[in-house]
Amino acid sequence: MAKRKARKTKARPSKQLEGYKKQISSLRSQLKSLKMKIKKGRPTSKITSKWSDLDNKVNSTDLINYIASRGGMSRLDAKRAFRAFVDSIMKGVSENKKITISGFGSFHNIKRKERCGRNPMTGEQITIPSTNYPKFRPGREFKTIVNTK
Repeated sequence: MAKRKARKTKARPSKQLEGYKKQISSLRSQLKSLKMKIKKGRPTSKITSKWSDLDNKVNSTDLINYIASRGGMSRLDAKRAFRAFVDSIMKGVSENKKITISGFGSFHNIKRKERCGRNPMTGEQITIPSTNYPKFRPGREFKTIVNTK
């Protein structure tokens, strides 16, 4: 008996083109929906280099974008630098260290004493345990900049 050769089936070019056309049309519809969202004024993540472009409330993402634009770095590098800055301050203050940034201010830890208080539901006297509390004290330069406006 003679062996049959396996036939190689090639996709027809017309079927391939139909697949590509479907992909292109779905991408176009996605692009249209994105354009509509932008036109409607939905928030988009934008990098800004001016404080006046930001709203009254500024969150960490806005600060990271601002750092990236001012520092000429990527958003990922700015995010890493911002996280390292915040983490180092939190760690230092938690270890009872005073962190001073000249012109900006100082971060330090305050120990609140144990005190007596009252339970508002029952009126009985309770003792409130001592706690550590982080505090920020603005520097002279920071105060003058805030008060000039």
